[in-house]
Amino acid sequence: MMQRALAWLSRSVALAAAVASLAVSASAGEVPNAARTAPHKLHLHARPGPKPHAPASIRSIKVMGVWVQVVQVDLRRAAVRVRALRAQDLKQRFCSFQDFVRYSRPLVAVTGTFFDPQSGRIICNLVRQGRLLESGAAGNTMSILSHNRVRWTRTAGVAGGRHRWAGQELAVSGGPTLARLGRVALAPGHEGFSDPHLLGKARRIAMGTTRSGKLLLVSVKQPIGLARLAKIMVKLGSEHAMNLDGGSSAALYARGRYLSLPTRRLTNVLLVDLRRS
Repeated sequence: MMQRALAWLSRSVALAAAVASLAVSASAGEVPNAARTAPHKLHLHARPGPKPHAPASIRSIKVMGVWVQVVQVDLRRAAVRVRALRAQDLKQRFCSFQDFVRYSRPLVAVTGTFFDPQSGRIICNLVRQGRLLESGAAGNTMSILSHNRVRWTRTAGVAGGRHRWAGQELAVSGGPTLARLGRVALAPGHEGFSDPHLLGKARRIAMGTTRSGKLLLVSVKQPIGLARLAKIMVKLGSEHAMNLDGGSSAALYARGRYLSLPTRRLTNVLLVDLRRS
């Protein structure tokens, strides 16, 4: 019994000495050997933050039985700019879509608004930096203001010169309107559209904006009617949307890829690029 007691006392003294040694080391700023062999127990590793999203993305998706290509542009990015370019700006009456892209080198390019295929005259409103470039009375208007704020305005039936365009970096009239406040809104006749080629089934290009500040540019290569296109735009999350010039003018380019090519030359396109710092 005496030997067991002495052995127990000896172990207790040794343990107390070890604890005291650890305390002295810690107070001197030293890290015990055990801690050095297991650094993960002493250090917290921060998770890397999310990678910044690209200002434009492309996806192909089947909506209501139709394959569509959707280019989504994040208008919340201050560097993103949306602008219009005419063939006239390039000293031409008509330009191929490829020439528009080669000249401007945009992130995204899409068919603009309607024009007379014989004369090349643009027949809807087109505004750049608050200046009315082209005037018309057909269709309603999407405008981009400072800080990429978006405004949708009912302008059909009133010539462009009678509207105020001050403060609008871009404004483009087109149509017919496809969606308003997240619901299908389709009344081509009230907006001045009666062309049977437009009202029938055709290849389509549409533009919409979402509540979260995204611009949607949509290409549908399968000929469809306007009612189906309107429902597709609502399904894709558009709060407001309009039809752009389609058919033989249907054109869409994004991030180095031609997603839809027109079969005729154009007079105007809409471009997305990044502002120069």
